Amino acid sequence: MESADGAPDREVVLTLDHGVLLMHDPRAAEAAFIDEIFEKARRRGIGTILWRTLAGARGLYRSRSVPTMADQSEAWEQLLAAMDPLQAAVDSARRHNVRLFAWATLQDFHIVRDWGVRNTSPFFDERPHLYWSGVDGRTRHPGIPCYAYEEARRYYLGHLAEVREYGVDGLFVCFRSHAGEPAEDDAFGYNQPWLEQLTQETGVDAPPGRIRELPWLAWRLQKIRGDSYTVLLREVREAAGSLPVWVSTSEEPDILIAGHSEKENPGRALHRSRNDLGRWCREDLVDAVVVVTSRLNPCDPSVAEVWRDTTARSGKKLYTWLNMICHFHDGDGQLAKRTPTPMELRGIVQAARHCRIDGLVLHETADLETSYRRVVVDGERRVVNEPHKDPEAQWDALAL
Repeated sequence: MESADGAPDREVVLTLDHGVLLMHDPRAAEAAFIDEIFEKARRRGIGTILWRTLAGARGLYRSRSVPTMADQSEAWEQLLAAMDPLQAAVDSARRHNVRLFAWATLQDFHIVRDWGVRNTSPFFDERPHLYWSGVDGRTRHPGIPCYAYEEARRYYLGHLAEVREYGVDGLFVCFRSHAGEPAEDDAFGYNQPWLEQLTQETGVDAPPGRIRELPWLAWRLQKIRGDSYTVLLREVREAAGSLPVWVSTSEEPDILIAGHSEKENPGRALHRSRNDLGRWCREDLVDAVVVVTSRLNPCDPSVAEVWRDTTARSGKKLYTWLNMICHFHDGDGQLAKRTPTPMELRGIVQAARHCRIDGLVLHETADLETSYRRVVVDGERRVVNEPHKDPEAQWDALAL
């Protein structure tokens, strides 16, 4: 299908993190405001919203499968006592004919920040062996489970089963994470099940440090890690039934999107897992692939094209995930991390019409309502959030 000027039609999808929206706008505690968001989206042709159900280790709704946000703040305690945000979102999605996908992060069960956030998972914290194990055999990377363990898969699948009961229209299995960065490249991912499988496949029983030094062994171990995600996705597909399943991936085949592992420079320390995206598509484990762009390419929708042939062979959709908050030049020529102006946002959206992708996933809806700006005052870095002067212009910029 093509538009009037001959350019292929593209879809714009929005993510909505209700926790972030509430942080910056108290109106988000009201079901009427949630409904207003869906109405605004539908008017701009937005047909799908990815609604975050897990923020770190906490459920953004009245969850029984995971701890909720009620013990994180008084605002959340009051909100969840008054309403169930996920149910309100499902109701609004149906009212406005918008598909609502449950956006459930895989690698985000531990968020601790110096500005007061301590969002951890009792389930995983009481079972630290389930986190990725360090090359030293002692350290663990909190927040990033090793899904070679069946109990880790069961925990995640339990969350998906619960959100399905709300009547969501699909599942988004997301690899993005707020877990801390590794200090060294490929420093984690040496859990016993993976090491045992490596020995079984290669006949080599080497310590983790030696594995990392030998490229052929390191490559095999990265593939074994990826195989665990294939097992998990088979179970997700079975649990999803007829619901579509979307999955995120990175620009490069061996980079696991965890911590802040989006590639910023060639020497950056990364987690590595060779996830078999081709198999996921061939086996119909996923219906769409969302490529998370790196900090090197924050507003470039074309980076997803590297996966176009892989997805097209199996008839799967391909999207680029773009953060709206990134570095833009200010009037004085300096770079500032901020939300785009309506003109800048329109340019990003329009650029996608000429890429070999099916659309954009724009992160996140809160940035259409509030203006983010990171500034330095008296040598101290501060974040300023305030309502946009013209939020309707921000929303209008999404229309293709």
